[in-house]
Amino acid sequence: MLYMNQKPDEWSETVLRHIGKNLRRKRQDAGWTINRMYAETGIARITIMRWESGKRSPKLDDLLWVCKCTGWKLSEILGGAK
Repeated sequence: MLYMNQKPDEWSETVLRHIGKNLRRKRQDAGWTINRMYAETGIARITIMRWESGKRSPKLDDLLWVCKCTGWKLSEILGGAK
């Protein structure tokens, strides 16, 4: 049962994996290594790896920074329009 303002842990894990998978796909489609992603964004390699594996949740301002540095669209990372 869901209660107001609470979400099940499985939902959060699914969202994290989805965002991570999209970030990895965008990076690989661009032909970038994690080192190149670090060079373009200044975000630590370990942080990128944790996002892509679904172990950590990127903050909105970090995702917006990635979009600014790479030219990617936030909707593509979050899973909307391709």
